[in-house]
Amino acid sequence: MKGVVIYKSRYGATQQYAEWLAKDMGFPLIEVDMVSELVLNEFDFVIMGSSVYIGKLLIKSWLQDHAGILQKKKLILFVVCGTPASDMAKTTAIVAKNLPVALASKCGIFFLKGRLHLKKLSLLDRIALRFGARVEKDPIQKQRMMFGYDEVKRENLEPLLKVLTRTEAA
Repeated sequence: MKGVVIYKSRYGATQQYAEWLAKDMGFPLIEVDMVSELVLNEFDFVIMGSSVYIGKLLIKSWLQDHAGILQKKKLILFVVCGTPASDMAKTTAIVAKNLPVALASKCGIFFLKGRLHLKKLSLLDRIALRFGARVEKDPIQKQRMMFGYDEVKRENLEPLLKVLTRTEAA
């Protein structure tokens, strides 16, 4: 099976995971803005990675634009964000809001821990984050939003790599 890893990253966490996956799987790595339908036609298996900002996947419009061709592929989506994978209400809402239904139903979806380096944020992102922290009810999430965190670790990919290894063997 011929595969590819594509991604969109704003501050580097998604890119780091994409680089690790591409290396581990031996797949080419391409930034999503460089992926056309012509490029997609070359692959049977597409691993897609995206960051989430204010509930929106960075690749949302790309997914909508390419949904027709993506439906014909084996798909994995990894989402990098501050929302814990265990928060099913929020992760389900992110998927419902961002993925075309035809893709969501056939796509393996993994939520991976991200990072937040406050000093690297744009002014607009810092303002939005401060506002979000003020209205956040969960004290742990509020603290993470105010002080930052870095949970990007290679071992976070282990569940995803297990699925990929089984998919490659099939």
